Amino acid sequence: MKQRYSILLLSLVLVIASCGKDNGNNTDPLEDATVYVLNEGNFSSANGSITSYSPESGSTTLQAFDKANGRPMAGYLQTSKVIGDRLYIVSNKANKIEIVDKNSLKSEGTIEFTYSPTAIEVVDETAYVGLYQYNQNSEDIRRIIAYDLANMKKTDQKTDVSSMVRDIEFAGGKLYATNNGGNTVTVLDPSDISIEKTINVGYAPNEMLLDNEDRIWIACNGSSYTDKPASLYVLDAQTATKIDSIVTGVEVGTTSYQKRMSLNVEKAEAYLINDGISVIDMNTYSIKEQAIDTESFYSIGYFPLQERIYTGKSKGTSQAGKGYVYDLKGTAVDSFNVGIIPHKFHFTSN
Repeated sequence: MKQRYSILLLSLVLVIASCGKDNGNNTDPLEDATVYVLNEGNFSSANGSITSYSPESGSTTLQAFDKANGRPMAGYLQTSKVIGDRLYIVSNKANKIEIVDKNSLKSEGTIEFTYSPTAIEVVDETAYVGLYQYNQNSEDIRRIIAYDLANMKKTDQKTDVSSMVRDIEFAGGKLYATNNGGNTVTVLDPSDISIEKTINVGYAPNEMLLDNEDRIWIACNGSSYTDKPASLYVLDAQTATKIDSIVTGVEVGTTSYQKRMSLNVEKAEAYLINDGISVIDMNTYSIKEQAIDTESFYSIGYFPLQERIYTGKSKGTSQAGKGYVYDLKGTAVDSFNVGIIPHKFHFTSN
C-alpha cells in the first residue's frame, strides 16, 4: 500500500524535468492564481462575503463578490463548491445558491428555495441540494432534492434523510451525503435520489474529500457535550464500504474549530484541523506528526501549485478573521485579512 503513489510521483518528476528548460517565455504560474476565501458572516446580520487573495503579490480584495457584481452577497454562507468553471455558493439564511464564474466572480444565476440550502453537488446539468428547516411547532425538513440547471427549475425528485445534510459528493456513480446531526453517510442513486445504503461513520460527519483513488475522506467532529469521540473515516466510493478510520489522537471539535481537512495527494498526506494541524499518512491511515501545534483554526486548504497550506482563523461573529499561509514544515510565510468566520478556501489558476 505504501507504494501506491510511486507511479504518480515518478510521473510528476518527469513532467517537472520536461518543463525545466526556460526558453524565456515562461511566466510564473502564480501570476494567474487566485485564492478565494468563503466567509460565513454573522447569521443574524446575514453578511457573508468572499475574500480574494493573490498568492503572487500578496494583495487582498475584501467583499470581492460585491465589487464584481455591484451588490452584496447577502446571507449566511453555509458552504461552496467549484465544479467546472463555476463556483456554487450556498447561502443559508437567504435561502439561495449563487452561481458565479470561478475566475471573475460574476454572477451567472441565482437559485431560490423555500427552505435553507446546506449542501450542493452538480452532476452534468443536475444540482443535488440538501435542504433543512426546523420549526418546533411546524416543519422539520431534512431533504435532498434535484434541480435542473439547464432550465433553472426544480424537479419532482426528492428524498428525506435522517439529519441535516452537511455535504454531498458524487463518486463511483453514486451520491454520498453526510448526515451531520448523527453518525451516518447516506448513499443514493443519482437517477432518482433513492436511498441505496446507509454507512455508519463517526459522530457529526462534515465535508467530504475525494482523492485520486476514489476514496472518500470524512472528518467527523464528535461531541464534547455527549461524550462522542471525533474521528476520521475513509470510504471506498466504488463499493460504498468503509476502508479504515482513525479515532486515537483526533481531538473533539469545539465551537472554536471544526473538523476540516485538505488533501495533498502528491505527497500522500492529509492535513487535519486537530488542535493545530495534524499530518495524516494517506497510505497507512495514521497520524504522522503535528505540523502546527495548539492553534484553533476554523478552515484549511492546500494549494498544490504553491505547495502551501492555507488556514483561516475566526475572531467571532462581530469582527473580521485572518488567513494564514504555511509551508509544508509548518512555518508561517504570510497572512492576510479575511471576512467574518473564514469557512472555506478555493484555489484557481487561469
